[in-house]
Amino acid sequence: MTADIPSPFKSDGMREVQRTLDERILAELMPETPKLFSRAHERISELDRRALYAEALVVGPPTLTTPELVLAHFGAAPLSNDVDVLRDMMEGIELRDRLAEFERLFAYLREQVLLTI
Repeated sequence: MTADIPSPFKSDGMREVQRTLDERILAELMPETPKLFSRAHERISELDRRALYAEALVVGPPTLTTPELVLAHFGAAPLSNDVDVLRDMMEGIELRDRLAEFERLFAYLREQVLLTI
């Protein structure tokens, strides 16, 4: 729940605070499964790392432009499927942004036409 702080900025103390908060949040939201976080923590961490590597390549700094550079920086390369999924998501966001801009422009032009009629 609280782990979206970039790894390079986390101290051991921050990790402990996050773990404690996650356990308390889970106990409050899902009291019937108090050990769920503990059982899923390893898998969640793995998926979070995979997302980090894909994000580094797709939306990261200009110094991480190839899987090899991500590998050199983080010690692991992004999985091609993760990169494909993230790129598809980014294209979807860009498409929505373009559609929103089109709709805004269309509404403006429609308004201008109606004003001249």
